[in-house]
Amino acid sequence: MEDIWGIGSRLSSRLKDLNIYSAKDLRDSNPKRLRKPFGVVMERIIQELAGFPCLTLDSIQPRKQICSSQSFGIKITELSDLEEAISYYASIASVKLRKQDSLTSGIHVFLQTSLFNKNQPIYANSSTYSFLSPASDTRDIINAARKCMQQIYKKGYQYHKAGLMLLELIPNTIFQTDMFVDDGKNKKISF
Repeated sequence: MEDIWGIGSRLSSRLKDLNIYSAKDLRDSNPKRLRKPFGVVMERIIQELAGFPCLTLDSIQPRKQICSSQSFGIKITELSDLEEAISYYASIASVKLRKQDSLTSGIHVFLQTSLFNKNQPIYANSSTYSFLSPASDTRDIINAARKCMQQIYKKGYQYHKAGLMLLELIPNTIFQTDMFVDDGKNKKISF
């Protein structure tokens, strides 16, 4: 029984008390009867075992935001090190963005010192950048992230964490170009 997704050892022993010992026994049981003691998830497991899908692929939605951040192992004080870190986070987020076939309309970059180190001054700030037209190109996202980092960086602090969020994600298939914005991406190549 524990080979079935969603059924652990405790649930398996409770099902055995009801004379349900195998996946076949569970499939042949009454989903409505088992819903009350076990919940809607059990009802869906039974329906799935019987061949009735409860979650279609269309109901799985892409993310609305993508975040990439990390606490630093050592305190960072230099802008160049922070730009390198935010560039790395931007590249990770860009890969996730393209994997789900989306574009981002903007990014939000944040930076903070440790909130728990009472011996050091505390500083936290963030900046948001909106693209003229939605983007998924890693270079565009990195350039925007670096601009944001340059805006919020203050010298003299020991930074503990930085990161970014890709905002207002839209599917790549419904993007409409702006005829008034020439960003070089809408040009056709002619031979």
